[in-house]
Amino acid sequence: MADSKAEKHKRKAKDAPETDLEKLNERIDELEKKAGEFEGLWKRALADLQNYRKRFDREVERIRISERKEASGILLEVLDNLERAVENDDGSSPFKKGIEAILDHAFDSLLKLGVRKVPAVGEKFDPMLHTAIEIVEGEENNVVIEQQRAGYMVGDHLLRPAYVVVSRKSDKSGEDATADSA
Repeated sequence: MADSKAEKHKRKAKDAPETDLEKLNERIDELEKKAGEFEGLWKRALADLQNYRKRFDREVERIRISERKEASGILLEVLDNLERAVENDDGSSPFKKGIEAILDHAFDSLLKLGVRKVPAVGEKFDPMLHTAIEIVEGEENNVVIEQQRAGYMVGDHLLRPAYVVVSRKSDKSGEDATADSA
């Protein structure tokens, strides 16, 4: 009987490492599964953070442009009046050169803020950038021939359109036909 107890004990000793190994392998599988779940959660949280940063950056840029547009728009009204004063000066005012210097400095400052003039005279009429205040007969069709008020952009955003005079190609063949029939 003593032998049988010893044999049982030996068998338990042999089976014990296998059972412990199985338990450890199961525990490893369980922990790897949890680690995979945590990794997935971490990746989603990281992606959420990156998306949040992008949204935040876009919102900051939108607000920055909006503020530039508002401040520039107010300043442009003052500068328009100064430009009109310089244009209408008959040369007798001693302040003309000073006002011109102030205008140049103000427009340079606006340029540093990203505000730039909308191209107008000689350009093809673009209703997204120009407002036609008059259409006149000319040699070319749909070309800006005069600017009444400058337009401005902040970045890619229109601050205000340019007020322009646009040419329309005259239809001389219709006039010649009426002259020939008379």
